[in-house]
Amino acid sequence: MQKIIAIITVYYPHSENVENIASIASQADMTFVVDNSKQDNSNMFTGMNIIYHSMGYNSGIAKAFNYYLKNSNYRFNLDDYIIFFDQDSKISDEHIRKLVKIYEFTKRKYSNLGCIGPIYYNTSNNTYEIPHIKRRLNKYCYSVTDLITSSMLCEYGKLKSVGYWNEDLFLDGADWDLCWRLKKGGMLCCLTDYVSYRHSVGIGEKKILGISMRKNNLNRSYYRTRDSLYLLHREYTPLRIRIRLLIDASFINFFRIIFLDNRRERCCLMIKGYKDYNSKITGELRT
Repeated sequence: MQKIIAIITVYYPHSENVENIASIASQADMTFVVDNSKQDNSNMFTGMNIIYHSMGYNSGIAKAFNYYLKNSNYRFNLDDYIIFFDQDSKISDEHIRKLVKIYEFTKRKYSNLGCIGPIYYNTSNNTYEIPHIKRRLNKYCYSVTDLITSSMLCEYGKLKSVGYWNEDLFLDGADWDLCWRLKKGGMLCCLTDYVSYRHSVGIGEKKILGISMRKNNLNRSYYRTRDSLYLLHREYTPLRIRIRLLIDASFINFFRIIFLDNRRERCCLMIKGYKDYNSKITGELRT
């Protein structure tokens, strides 16, 4: 029997995150929470209809999601719907049902549909995030190059066909990478405006010389640099994105060092990102 399965990554969750997860769990047939915190936080989810696992360290989102996807104990069906979230995603009632409905509606005409995700309201900059480059497929959906992780819906069999999430990527770009491998396999990635939700990307933005730069914690400077370099050299990365990644890893990083806070630490982390990429180091930042 086909199931709707939510998989949620958390990292040092707090009470508001637990409320978000409770809302998600109420809309799915099965809900899995994988915790990248160092300590076990299972007591925060007592009484909730979820399956919890503590990684005991920060494994990154790809490895965390794959912990359940590759686990033969759960025997997922190829047609099961898998929907991914992180702890900051705040969804409304009927969110998952509507997303499944529009997936099935679109798949009737586009049998090669690989994944679908909703537009989201970014609470960090108070705007709806909609890509400039898109192609209208029907009244509710666009074909797009990629989606963000949170609220991305795929069928288990299609995830399996591309080898699940790419564990060489820790955080930044893991969602893009998955979409591009689905597209390489002849599948479509779709964005729908039939559904929307609230999501926080970064900790705000700063406009510098007309360029909007997302502010993140310092360690994100390392992961963004290292993972961007990895994606830059994948043959399935679209040319337009390669150019963007090259600019980001060079000029934009320079602007971040000059105009954002903690210049010295940020610079050191970016340099380490370059070095660790060249040394083929993956996983959590090693200090």
